Amino acid sequence: MADQAAAALDRLSRRHDFSSADDYVFCNALGRPQDDSALRRRYKNARDAAGLRPLRWHDLRHTFGSLLVASGVDLVSIKDAMGHSQLTTTSRYLHARPATERAAAFTAAFAGSAHTASSPHRHDSFEEPAEP
Repeated sequence: MADQAAAALDRLSRRHDFSSADDYVFCNALGRPQDDSALRRRYKNARDAAGLRPLRWHDLRHTFGSLLVASGVDLVSIKDAMGHSQLTTTSRYLHARPATERAAAFTAAFAGSAHTASSPHRHDSFEEPAEP
């Protein structure tokens, strides 16, 4: 779990009301689930207060996945964090992977083979070394 999410849940766990295991994290004053319009209104107010451009809920989800990929988190972990049932769904976020990272990975993958292919004294593992 991300540190920020853990900290937010820790703060919520310290509240006096609506803190049993079956209670909602985001609830109205009576402990019931907030209706969609209340959630949208609170989100819009928070977004506007932060000076952000209009974003849909799904945009936030997509940003979450893209930022995880861009920071090098493996796809299986991202799949689990996002609740995807198929890895192919998660793979749509690969566009966020930096091109420089891919280039470095390709360079590293072929660095050994390029060196051994150009070496005049190459010895395969099945060859006996030459006698001195």
